[in-house]
Amino acid sequence: RGKTLLVDKLEVLDKPFFVVKVEGEKAPVYIVKRENGLYEGFLMLCTHKLCELKATGTFLTCPCHGSEFSNEGKVLNGPATKDLARYKVASDDKNIILMLK
Repeated sequence: RGKTLLVDKLEVLDKPFFVVKVEGEKAPVYIVKRENGLYEGFLMLCTHKLCELKATGTFLTCPCHGSEFSNEGKVLNGPATKDLARYKVASDDKNIILMLK
């Protein structure tokens, strides 16, 4: 069984997205809540030159070379050509559960 990271739902209940630091990862993980109540997570590391991304809410931007990614992890503007690495995210009544690789 893989490792997990728990985030208390009460801490992020009203936020459309939040960022969590994960020990051992090169960058934080961006977690976004979808309209259906489910969550998705993406490593905030640009797929172009591995710079840490900045979260702006509706998209993520790379301060190094200007790549932009949607909050669904898809490339919007280059020079990056690959989508962001995705994490599995689940939830229960109390927690958002980030499945670590």
